[in-house]
Amino acid sequence: MTLTAFTASAVAAASMLANLQRIQHTLVETLIDLHHGRVDTQLLRPEQLQQQLNIIARHIPNDLTLPAVNGEENIPEMYILLRVHSRMTSNYMIFEVKIPLVKKDSYELHKTITIRRRPNVVVVSDLTTEPKVPAKYIATNLKKDKIILFHDEDIHRCVHFTERLLCSLLQPIYDLKGSDAICEAQVIINKDKITTCKTELQQYSDKWIQLHDAGHSTRNWPYHIGSRLHIEE
Repeated sequence: MTLTAFTASAVAAASMLANLQRIQHTLVETLIDLHHGRVDTQLLRPEQLQQQLNIIARHIPNDLTLPAVNGEENIPEMYILLRVHSRMTSNYMIFEVKIPLVKKDSYELHKTITIRRRPNVVVVSDLTTEPKVPAKYIATNLKKDKIILFHDEDIHRCVHFTERLLCSLLQPIYDLKGSDAICEAQVIINKDKITTCKTELQQYSDKWIQLHDAGHSTRNWPYHIGSRLHIEE
């Protein structure tokens, strides 16, 4: 009888110790996440986050919205965007959780592709003229009346979120109606005479670029070659 009671006490103690170890491990992970400004699901459960998002959505200005577009389906991804600050009082530990708001005006991102052209001069027939486009990427709003210019470093600073890019806007937004001095703007609005796009002479080389088309499985390649080329499928 005594041995059975001792065994039961040992099993209970081992179970309690295992629980304490799990709690300790959870606390350590939570503290590490807090140190790096991240929110752990142990600190803020998904259902709690959803409740707070519902409250926030009722009080934000009309021109802003939450990053989540499908409600509960995007809750796991929302933790990537959350940032937390914490501080201690004599009796409590206070957590301040921040979530970014985004503009309702969405933009489509396009990569600029320059088209080379041989100058009509025999002496420099081994050279081509190519437009000098300052920005590697152009983002246009759905109305096609505003653009934002992006470089590689700007894209790298953005957060990938459910097949979208969330970017802290550091660049100016150009209105196409009043941006005649911008080469990219003239290209977007399809002006007959594009006068602000500067060109430069470059040594000729063949150029193949793969296009991205999310709606089709086939691959399209615009190309620019200087000599006859036979291609077999």
